[in-house]
Amino acid sequence: MHIAPASCLRHRNGQSPRDNPPCFIKRMLLSVEDSSHLNLIYTTEIRRTSMNYRWWIIGFILIGGIWQGGYAQDHQAIIEAAKQEGKLVWYTSSPKDASQRMLYEFEEKYPFIQTELYRTGSLSVKEKFLEEVEAGDVKVDVLHTAEFAMFLEFRDKDYLMYYNSPEYAYFPPGEKDTGYWCSLRTISICIAYPTQEIASEDAPKRWLDLIEDGERWKGKIAIGDISKAGTAYAQYYYLRNLYGEEYQFWEKIAELNPIVVGKAGDRVKMLLSGKILLDATSLGYNVWDQTIKKGEGLRGVWPEDGVPMQPCPIAITAQAPHPNCAKLFMDYMLSLEGQTLFQAIVGAYSARKSVPSLDGKIPYDKVPQSDKMKQIDWKDYAQKYDEYVIEFNQIFGLESDPASDSNDDPQ
Repeated sequence: MHIAPASCLRHRNGQSPRDNPPCFIKRMLLSVEDSSHLNLIYTTEIRRTSMNYRWWIIGFILIGGIWQGGYAQDHQAIIEAAKQEGKLVWYTSSPKDASQRMLYEFEEKYPFIQTELYRTGSLSVKEKFLEEVEAGDVKVDVLHTAEFAMFLEFRDKDYLMYYNSPEYAYFPPGEKDTGYWCSLRTISICIAYPTQEIASEDAPKRWLDLIEDGERWKGKIAIGDISKAGTAYAQYYYLRNLYGEEYQFWEKIAELNPIVVGKAGDRVKMLLSGKILLDATSLGYNVWDQTIKKGEGLRGVWPEDGVPMQPCPIAITAQAPHPNCAKLFMDYMLSLEGQTLFQAIVGAYSARKSVPSLDGKIPYDKVPQSDKMKQIDWKDYAQKYDEYVIEFNQIFGLESDPASDSNDDPQ
């Protein structure tokens, strides 16, 4: 554990407490990120005398040691209980190869746990879990999807276990409901175009450019289906709030005769084949994968008027058959090691502090965000889902009762 020396704590005048000790030092923050996952915030008032100052520091270290020792004991107790359970079941909508790799690494770390993966689309994960709840036979320990609203619903219905992992401390408020869920990855929704057809200077720079330059894209644009993918719903909700009333944004998009495509991967294929010029519901990690990893002729635009960012939660079910294995998995997936690896494999953002940005991507904290996008009412977001699916289907002339997802459906 590393603690900064007193000489590193400076006043506004550039002097250290040792040079010119103040009457009070307020809000002393020591944040440590190491194997103990210690994150302590200590607020106090320290008197001028150096003797008292030393005693405060010694007391802080002792308190930190007690806290760290308590965490180590709790963690060891979880490990011992997990050895008795010996199994973890994970339902996820994340890409299959990435999911398998993370389970492999988890088993390497905890060889006494056997893992079982069920990978399908977000809405299929929800349906399968609710069927198990209704039948009173829950088989899944951990859930992860891009359907953010379902976790708000499950939280309200007490379907999620409370487990305050120490890893929550490293995520910003908008990416977690401490003890219940935390964003395993955060997906940006952007605009993608083929470089062989469109020069970068001619690509749209804002969402409004899609409708203001509509004739260029008419019949050559694709969007996601909000009844099939959580990310498509996130985009619809965000842009409806941002431009819906003033610009009738989605009604104007409908006038462009877009192709509504459920699977994000299918939209990528349509771009590469020249069938469309724009994917207006492109997933940022798909652009990164095609551009950086595969060298394909695609580019992405993260619109300057605001990028929808979709938290993709991970949570333990309230009736998890293997709760202690689930806690270890939760800790691992949210850890610095787990987040760095998962981000590198999937290409989506990690919201965890100190996880380095991927080469070729805008850093997480630099993605353009409008004030309205930052002030989302998440309860309203969840409650409006059914209403907005009907509205979306009416605007784009789709069936009011969309077909169910397949096992290869989108995020």
